[in-house]
Amino acid sequence: MTPPLLSPKDVALCSVFAVALPLGQMLFKWGAVYDKQLTGPFLVRVMQNFPLMGAFAWYGVTALLWFYVLTRVPLSLAHWLLSGAAGWMAGVQGTGELEHGPGLRADGGGALSDREAGVSEATGVRRRGHAARWVYRLVLLGGLILLWRLNAPGHMSVDSILSLHEGHFRVRETWNPAIFPWLLGLADSVVPGAALAMGVSAAILFGTWALMGNLRPRVSWLAVVLALAAIALPQVLIYPAIVWKDVWFAEATIAGFVVLAFALKSPVPALRWGLLVVAAVLLAAAGLLRQNGLILAGAAAVVIAWAGSDRGWRRSILGALGWLGLVAACTLALAVVAQPQGSGKIDVAAGRGLRILQTYDVVGATALSPLPLSHIDRFDAKLDDAIRADAHRVYSPERVDKLDESTVLSKNLWRIPDAVIRAEWLDLIVQHPGLYLRVRAADFQQVFAPPIIDRCLPIHLGADGPPAAMADLKMARRWSNDDQRLYNYVTWFLDTPAYSHATYAGVALLVGLLLLRRRQPADLAMAGLMGGALAFAASFFVISIACDYRYLYLLDMAAVTGALYLGLDPVLSRPKERRRARR
Repeated sequence: MTPPLLSPKDVALCSVFAVALPLGQMLFKWGAVYDKQLTGPFLVRVMQNFPLMGAFAWYGVTALLWFYVLTRVPLSLAHWLLSGAAGWMAGVQGTGELEHGPGLRADGGGALSDREAGVSEATGVRRRGHAARWVYRLVLLGGLILLWRLNAPGHMSVDSILSLHEGHFRVRETWNPAIFPWLLGLADSVVPGAALAMGVSAAILFGTWALMGNLRPRVSWLAVVLALAAIALPQVLIYPAIVWKDVWFAEATIAGFVVLAFALKSPVPALRWGLLVVAAVLLAAAGLLRQNGLILAGAAAVVIAWAGSDRGWRRSILGALGWLGLVAACTLALAVVAQPQGSGKIDVAAGRGLRILQTYDVVGATALSPLPLSHIDRFDAKLDDAIRADAHRVYSPERVDKLDESTVLSKNLWRIPDAVIRAEWLDLIVQHPGLYLRVRAADFQQVFAPPIIDRCLPIHLGADGPPAAMADLKMARRWSNDDQRLYNYVTWFLDTPAYSHATYAGVALLVGLLLLRRRQPADLAMAGLMGGALAFAASFFVISIACDYRYLYLLDMAAVTGALYLGLDPVLSRPKERRRARR
């Protein structure tokens, strides 16, 4: 059969589905194997069989994807590509071609030896932690229901409204990442508005936390206490209902690392490969939601290399690099699919963001110490004087928007060619590094530990946006009594350690060090999440242009996730060490 002509977008859409379908089959097979480890009546075993529940959820998601594919790709093209790709995946599963995951041992050696060595001990403690495990899950389910009850249909700011407008009408109007409006548009095509998108994103976060209970052989009642405490936080009870790309980025990242933890823990090579693919897709989506979020993919690759280091560092590093290549491929495929203008056009959002950052740094440095601005002077002999005159008045480390308070600067800064601003910015870094670091340190302080948090958009409730966009979407501005009560609740946390990124940075650092003490396979993944979140936060020293609290939301949620994971099984000694102690 002669293959039909395929566009890059056709290939990307069908390839994603061709991988997603066999992964669901793998989950069903895992469920069959896992059922043999369970006891009790049939319905009880079904409810306890998390791979089976995951398979049903996975097929629900892939059904939506299949609907999306068929509305954009002719059936003949989809059938041809899916037949070949799915057939290859089935052959791989049947022949055992995927014998080893990248940098991981299939024979139980290296990092997996501790898990296997503790199997008999795990069997003994699993029954003792059974009640706590289910109470932990029920607490999280109750938290998710409470979140929906208090926040539905979700909270939307100007960014959210504009992104939903882009996704609904399949256009590009802002310089936000294209994948965010694309995902909003998919949800809006099923249920108009953002309620479905909000519900799914919150369910991903709470569902991921619930699945973490299966990473440990036992669950401590400490996890139940920590889950109750976490649900009380506005970052958990309210933030997942705010339709922001930063929230979705955090949820995708956490889900990606938890899936990675299951991959490192799994002794089944084919399943391990499938989970690694899922982790790659989630971290690729996270990287597209926030460009500096790709730092987390690097952290995950370090985890994969470390987990397989007993096989030899060279082999494990090559495996980790291969997995990073998979993340890059997923990123490219998602980026192509998400672009409404087609794959042939380049999205310039990242370039516009860099231009704003460079301008902000140059004006900020000029406000602290008058610079010659020689490149701008050659472009316009009067403009450099105007910048020096107004910089000290309008520059604020809180946010770049204050530059617009100067009529002269707002009209003239953006007509300076990109090459001129770039040259001025590079001169600042090379010739005045101390001044550059002072500017960056002031900007970073505002986003990491703002002196006045009320100025840094600590929360957004209700729905508000440009009137024209809201009219197009048939939406009305919303601020209800319930929203006011939620805001009053948030104010109890403002200016406390519970609403401070610095607090969560300390928690993430402590949890990461404790998990490295135990160093079991899943521990490495969760420690990688802690390290990756800290590195992500540190990257804002270089790129911060505003102090909005949501920018470092990942750091808060990573710390909460790490605390919950550690609370599941707070025993820090490794299985071998515990057996030696009993002798």
